[in-house]
Amino acid sequence: MIPPLPRRWPPCGNRCSGSSAHKSWALHLLAAWRFAPKHDAPSGSGTIKAASQPQLGKDRCMPLHIRDLRGLEGPNIYYPVPAVKLQVWADRDISRPLSDAIKQWAQQVGVVIGALQQEVQPQDGGYLVTTTWTTPLPNIGERIAEAVVADLQAAESGDEEYSHDDALFAAIGERKRAEPSLAQLQLYAEARARDLPMMPRGDGKLVFGSGSAGYVFDPATLSLGMPAEIPWDSIGAIPVVAITGTNGKTTTTRLIAHILSTSGRRVGHTDTDGIVINGQQVEQGDWAGWGGARRVLTDPDVDVAVLETSRGGILRRGLGFSSCNVGVITNISADHLGELGVETPEQMAEVKGIVVLATEADGYVVLNADDPLVLALRQWSSAPLILFSRDPGNPAVAQHLEQGGGAVWSDGEAIKLKAAGQQGQIALADMPITFGGAAFHNVENVLAAIGACLGLGLDLATIEAGLRTFTPDATHNANRLNVFRRVNMSVVFDYAHNVAGIQALIRFGQALQRQQGGRLLFVLGGPGDRSDNQIRAMGQLAGEAADLLLLHEEERYLRGRQLGEITRLYQQGAAAAQVADNRILCFPDELAALEAGLAELQGADVMLVAAHAERETMLQRLEQWSREE
Repeated sequence: MIPPLPRRWPPCGNRCSGSSAHKSWALHLLAAWRFAPKHDAPSGSGTIKAASQPQLGKDRCMPLHIRDLRGLEGPNIYYPVPAVKLQVWADRDISRPLSDAIKQWAQQVGVVIGALQQEVQPQDGGYLVTTTWTTPLPNIGERIAEAVVADLQAAESGDEEYSHDDALFAAIGERKRAEPSLAQLQLYAEARARDLPMMPRGDGKLVFGSGSAGYVFDPATLSLGMPAEIPWDSIGAIPVVAITGTNGKTTTTRLIAHILSTSGRRVGHTDTDGIVINGQQVEQGDWAGWGGARRVLTDPDVDVAVLETSRGGILRRGLGFSSCNVGVITNISADHLGELGVETPEQMAEVKGIVVLATEADGYVVLNADDPLVLALRQWSSAPLILFSRDPGNPAVAQHLEQGGGAVWSDGEAIKLKAAGQQGQIALADMPITFGGAAFHNVENVLAAIGACLGLGLDLATIEAGLRTFTPDATHNANRLNVFRRVNMSVVFDYAHNVAGIQALIRFGQALQRQQGGRLLFVLGGPGDRSDNQIRAMGQLAGEAADLLLLHEEERYLRGRQLGEITRLYQQGAAAAQVADNRILCFPDELAALEAGLAELQGADVMLVAAHAERETMLQRLEQWSREE
């Protein structure tokens, strides 16, 4: 489980935004890391037998195994700096020998650790011990964690073949390969003193600062004895916008990136479909995590970074940036629960709230005032708030405005704003992505994007120009509410993959259905890593709304389930909506379901398509369909 997160990180640094407390701690840690004693060889020689390892009880065979181990390379739910999380299950409380062994191993390997914390919970007839600690080398911290557990297992079982020394030599070797030289550490210290980030690139070079304001340096020159000529006075950091939430992250990210691009900035943005640098896609796939952020921030052709930030990325590796200038949280709903220790929406809000903690005090935090879980995160912010709402009478927004705060809201006809020294309105009819206000969820995404752009200092005219030219198609927002039309028929293609997403898609489809007067068809499928109840709920929602259900599943999206299991759960949900069997059709994959749906369309019908595995092929087919006579 995720423990309740404090409003600030533990004493190792109260923020990750470059505050003096964080910088001084980081400098201390780097210095200590380099000058700590390095035990290049363990004391003694030969193999240390299990009898020499920590003793947990000679007469018992204790089950002991790792439940979770993560090297967190950026700010995370425990600390504002790199860290390690080790979660071990044992048949009794081993927290003390575990922490002692971690400290001993760190000293022997020659890696500084700090702020070690432990939590012990009874579970499954034993104890779940969660241990976290900070370290500048989390990958080596992972090796130490594995070795500690191996030591304890060998000691408990009396394994005389186990070699402590072999594991120690291997860890020391990894540390030597991973740690920087004294000359590099001096450069790190210089960068920190100037409040500049320092990031390694994939090609082995270092970037001081970030993006187009940064400086690329080849550390190989240091090994040649050449002096480091760094133009410190000309180095800076580019603005960073981080967007997180359950739904709407990708569309909001793309909206912000488009508005900035139309204003003349060279934008690097990441989302679940890839990485785009200055309008060119350089990577495909899900890059809404640590790796995507680092790829953008170390690119010299980027003036502004707009980073979709997923909960998986935060939990698995931490943030890919030390701080951001604008942090945006779109919404929180019951999705991805039961994964990576997150069991409740409240815990999910705490994970997403890391973006709030990471926002610079002189930046802005943009929060959805219609979502109580998101709104509650305002207590964590040291930056000014810009609230957004689809409810013109939202009391939190009214109070915030009365107190001099900023807000962006919609009255159903226009978006109005008063924030960051600007005031005005933009008609919903002038923004194609909102479909005149019919796409409620895209109205929310636009509100969030406007708030972020105001926080970056863009003027209203620039923002409006970008919104007018952002179209709901594959050019600007592929796989998100793309509408294809032929004669009087419409197909809505979307990435809806959770209950909230399905609800939003249905709401929009029903609005089109009322306009057109035909039937509503639904091509429904999705990933298997949702709970049975969530999948049933999506089937029930679709069954209640649609005149015909076309169900499918993709083998690559089963995610641990058996073939046919997802479709059966959808059918169970539809049965709860009392959908007749002749209104449900099942297909082996997305493409087959889409073709059957297109063949079924007639008159003024509307068809909703929730697509995942074959999105590019399906988009091409729908483009073709829309041009057919």
